[in-house]
Amino acid sequence: MSPNLIFSATFRVFRQVPWLPMGILAVGLVVAPQAVWPEPPGAPSAILLPSVTVLAAGDLLGEITPCGCVGKQLGGLPRRLTAVEQARKHTPGLVVVDLGNNFPPPTSQGRLKAALIQPLLARTRPAAVLPGPNELAYGLNALDKQLPYVASNNSLGKALRKDVTVRTPAGLLGIYGYLSPQAGFQQFAAGYRLEPADPRLLDDWKARSAAAKHQIRILLFRGSEEELALFTRSGFFHLILSGNPFTDELNQVTERKSAGVVWPQVPTKGQGFQQVRVTPGSPAVQASLLWLDDTLADHPAAKDPFNRYDTQVKAQFFARLNTQKNLEKNSPYAGAEACRACHPAQVEAWENSAHAQALAALSAVGKNFDGECLACHVAGWERGGFLSADLTPKLAGVQCENCHGPARAHAATPTTSGLKTAGSLNPPQQVCAQCHVGAHSPQFEFGAYWPKIAHPVSPPTSN
Repeated sequence: MSPNLIFSATFRVFRQVPWLPMGILAVGLVVAPQAVWPEPPGAPSAILLPSVTVLAAGDLLGEITPCGCVGKQLGGLPRRLTAVEQARKHTPGLVVVDLGNNFPPPTSQGRLKAALIQPLLARTRPAAVLPGPNELAYGLNALDKQLPYVASNNSLGKALRKDVTVRTPAGLLGIYGYLSPQAGFQQFAAGYRLEPADPRLLDDWKARSAAAKHQIRILLFRGSEEELALFTRSGFFHLILSGNPFTDELNQVTERKSAGVVWPQVPTKGQGFQQVRVTPGSPAVQASLLWLDDTLADHPAAKDPFNRYDTQVKAQFFARLNTQKNLEKNSPYAGAEACRACHPAQVEAWENSAHAQALAALSAVGKNFDGECLACHVAGWERGGFLSADLTPKLAGVQCENCHGPARAHAATPTTSGLKTAGSLNPPQQVCAQCHVGAHSPQFEFGAYWPKIAHPVSPPTSN
């Protein structure tokens, strides 16, 4: 008999965050008591039946730890380790899975992050990991063999598993993974070929499941609405867990509707878990959202790997200085002081703003060598501008040129400007949103922030 695919509409938030949008929760929101890992909601009759509890995360997108730009932020691998450890103590037989897409883009610093992410994920002992497009962008050789990467629609090679079988109190659990071949990361020469969702693929999975005697089946899914509908209507899976196609962590979308069924979707940016109880024979699965907030301590096991990562990032910073400092001779950036002679009121307004102290704020949390952070705290990072506080102090902080563009040519010959004027910054919100975005600036509203940096737009003073 096909499992009854009814998803409970009751979510429970165990740690509330003041700025977390309430729109992410389904009807029937219940604020739980202070117990850290209570059992998911469910009818007493269902709890008496053997069940399996699945803890699912993913879509880290390289956000290995809260950046520290603001006080309260969600997520981070150190908290994830703590959360999983606590969950295992309170839930015997817990099955941990990951929906993948954890790597950042494959830049030089991104590769350092990927090397940090996988061993820490392995410490959570996941039963299965669905590799996402960000992982496959690095190539199969970059995937850590400690991690059970599963792509059940892969028809080539053995680098990605077809399925995983886990023994649980409710019986043998089969975990399958589906990555859509339409998602833009198909690489036939890389040791995998992703087959589309169709009846033939389902028939193959059903045969594998019968041979393995799976009594419960769950699918780790990343694909289109049409593909999800096919799997939903098949009635083959007791639970489908979806990766998150969105990147806006301030407006989390944590459910996905398909063919009349609501499936849980993991939070984006690795900010939390979906905890789901599956009970064969029960009319529903029960899901709870568990957020990684600052009530969770960083796990001690993450300390040394993060220290090594910070050391590597710092070494990378200095390694490219020798090359970059030669570019300073031809830098298009002039620094705010060069603007003072003609625009004294504007420069004075900048000096009294938090923008002028942006690099100091970064140094206070030890991130003044992190290129991903420097991009929003100095002028012209990796664009021929700021190199370091010692080499280019005139470009420290968020300056005139962050918004108006490089000004060296303009300072030398003001009549041949080429700068973005106040009128050309249209709309100026888009300029601000390059850095004031997501969890880096969760309270950002242009109308409230603009007065903090407002400066005169009258004609400059002539000398």
